[in-house]
Amino acid sequence: MHRLTPDDDGTTHDAARPAPARGPAWGAPRPTHTLVLDGVEVAGCWVATTRAERTQGLLGTQGLDGALWLRRCANVHTFGMRYALDVVVVTRTGRIRAIETLAPRRASRPRPYGLDTVEMAAGRAAALGMRPGQHLALRPAMSERGRP
Repeated sequence: MHRLTPDDDGTTHDAARPAPARGPAWGAPRPTHTLVLDGVEVAGCWVATTRAERTQGLLGTQGLDGALWLRRCANVHTFGMRYALDVVVVTRTGRIRAIETLAPRRASRPRPYGLDTVEMAAGRAAALGMRPGQHLALRPAMSERGRP
């Protein structure tokens, strides 16, 4: 018999099995990629590549464990969101162009030379030490690379 433990949101899960990460409703239960900042793996990351995935983004979620990388999306909004986000704009060469915190019901400013956007929980970019000019990239998560 397994012991049930509470999560941050008050729900319970089997302590022998890790609770699924909080991410996009359309995504896998765990991040499929790893966010890499100046060569150092810093967070799990889901990747939205289709128009449908980018359109839904994080709508309907209660929070985010990790990050969401939106391909070919230089600005975003938080209309319909219940929590604030850090928005990191990335150039085609992988450099961080800008970092902005968006409260619910706000839109980010379009950024020249921005190609992709990375969303994460408010305050997370600063906690990871992100600054404009640094290099941000994606790597497949370990399970995606064929390791446990």
